[in-house]
Amino acid sequence: MVLAFMGGFFADTITYTELPLYFSSALHNDVKYAGLYSSLPSLAICIGSWISSYIADGLRRKGVMNITNIRKIFTSISGYAISLCLIIITFCGCRTWLVVSIYTFGMFVNGFKFSGYQLSSVDMSPTYSGILYGIANGFGAIFGIVAPLMIGAFTKSGATISNWSKVFYVVAVFSAVTTTIFALLSSAEVQPWGKPDCEQESKGTEIVEQKKNFKSQINP
Repeated sequence: MVLAFMGGFFADTITYTELPLYFSSALHNDVKYAGLYSSLPSLAICIGSWISSYIADGLRRKGVMNITNIRKIFTSISGYAISLCLIIITFCGCRTWLVVSIYTFGMFVNGFKFSGYQLSSVDMSPTYSGILYGIANGFGAIFGIVAPLMIGAFTKSGATISNWSKVFYVVAVFSAVTTTIFALLSSAEVQPWGKPDCEQESKGTEIVEQKKNFKSQINP
């Protein structure tokens, strides 16, 4: 789950903070248009998250698949889609409309993550979901620092499309790798340590009562 957050945060940082820079410095668009173009992917991810939530709830309610598979599939769709779109963008050259269209579509599909790994903390531990989410999101936020530094390193010799393509390749590969690890190893089942305290206390009380009954049978 933590790795999935890291991969997702990396892609999000590029979208929310660095994409306007790409439009203005590499594609040489006017700043006001760069802001407009950069807002479209953000709108798309909101729409994607709404649609995916209805689909995921429908699959779970109808018993089509269990919650673990839902989380894995929706995370995979979002992670691989944004990775593929980032790679395709590197072949678009200076065609701004094409870059915007592809990236907007990628972020729309990326919205499926909100029915994927973003809810894993609640699935694994309803009691400690806030703590788990905070830890995972904290590790993911590290890439809010890494992304600008990486972009600065790659574009040091010039903010060219070629140099920016290196940025997109790194983010795409990292997102794909973290998505794959999540799809292979994750679980959305409630963990033993994540059950509500009342359930654990009830189970402990039940064990104590069983021991007392057993002793009373041995020593009437």
